[in-house]
Amino acid sequence: MARSGLLVNLAVILSMVAVTAALQCYACNEQYVTVTTSAGEGERTETEFVSCANVTLKNCSDTETTCVWGSMDMNIEMTDGNGGTSEMFVEIENMKSCAAEENSCSDLEAVLQTALGEGSTVSISDCEINSCVDNLCNNASEIYGLSGLIAALIGTLWMH
Repeated sequence: MARSGLLVNLAVILSMVAVTAALQCYACNEQYVTVTTSAGEGERTETEFVSCANVTLKNCSDTETTCVWGSMDMNIEMTDGNGGTSEMFVEIENMKSCAAEENSCSDLEAVLQTALGEGSTVSISDCEINSCVDNLCNNASEIYGLSGLIAALIGTLWMH
């Protein structure tokens, strides 16, 4: 009996060590998004602001080994195959997250271009992305700061 109790305690301790070994980063994505869509019924423009007033802590996945932070302006143009177009301007003032590796602005632009595919154009300007590998090294108080960014942008484009 004592041996099985010891094994259970050891398993609990090891699982706690494994959980605490994951990298933690600050997470935030403050952005201004302007989407202009033109189709059969004319042109429509929508603007949205997402605040980053409350920076959160994020437990990075096993494949995310880097904290990132930064800012950028991005212009994305898409055609829908039926003559309609969408243009999206995204100004990200305060981005912070976990990432699988160190990323550059050109890396992000290439990943987005590949994800959006043919008929789309991605242009990133005024871009700064920084990275570090220690827990909470992407300072919560800095006004700078990627893994969820790509999915969020693609999701926003396809919703419009």
